[in-house]
Amino acid sequence: MNSVRFFLGALMIMAGTAVMDAQVRSTSGNTVRSGSEKATTTNPSVRSGNSTQVRQSTGTNQTVRSNQNSSVRNNQSATEKQPVRATQNNSVRNTSTSNTVRNNSTVRNESVRSNSTPTRANNGSQSVRNTENRTIRVENQPQARTYNRNSVKFESGAARRVIYHNNKNANFHKVNYNNHYYYIDNGYYYQWHNNHYMRVMAPVGFYVHTLPMGYTNIYIGGNHYYHYNGTFYNWYNNNYYVVQPPIGAIVYALPADYEKVYINGERYYEYFGVLYQKIRYYGDRAYQVVGYIN
Repeated sequence: MNSVRFFLGALMIMAGTAVMDAQVRSTSGNTVRSGSEKATTTNPSVRSGNSTQVRQSTGTNQTVRSNQNSSVRNNQSATEKQPVRATQNNSVRNTSTSNTVRNNSTVRNESVRSNSTPTRANNGSQSVRNTENRTIRVENQPQARTYNRNSVKFESGAARRVIYHNNKNANFHKVNYNNHYYYIDNGYYYQWHNNHYMRVMAPVGFYVHTLPMGYTNIYIGGNHYYHYNGTFYNWYNNNYYVVQPPIGAIVYALPADYEKVYINGERYYEYFGVLYQKIRYYGDRAYQVVGYIN
């Protein structure tokens, strides 16, 4: 009887154990399967999330790049290109245009003309001295013209204008040439006449060691001349020798005591027997030696 009870109890325990194992297996399988399904379901979410996030992040990179590029381009164009063009073009145009060059050239021409004009007007008083040495190259040399004084009509009516030095106490440089005394002041030559210093033409052949500042270099056919206040010089043997005004020589101004004369209806400018004609030399007013009066 006791053995039967023991056997039945053992069967019940075994049955309960089997039932419990079956329940455990079913729950574990379901849980594992559900977990795996959940895992598989979650993986797409993760992938989709990653992809969307990644895509969104790349989108942001694109936006960042586009923003950066656009901002950089905008900044460069706004801060670099436009101001640089505005400053460079405007500044260069304002400083290097033809207007400024023309203004500079006109200022130079006006300064030269203003220097030459007072020199011509004030040579009689010797109050103005030239300080700029200029160079003139004669390209076209005219034919020499020689006229008799009787055929010349003087505008003033007189055959010769007489100019006296207005300051008898001037610091003259007295020289003796061919037994004649000359008094030199500011490149002009004078002789004592009727209790006055009368201006005369510089004697040809006389020489000086130096020339005053403001003389003009004149090149004619390979010959080099120097001009100052109506007198022409030639360099020879370390001295400046007075020479006859060469045909074709061009000067920017005449001494104050020149004369306007008419020959065959044509106007000339005469200075101590030398005929000048008014011309334009590179846009400037000038006077060219064209002949002589006997």
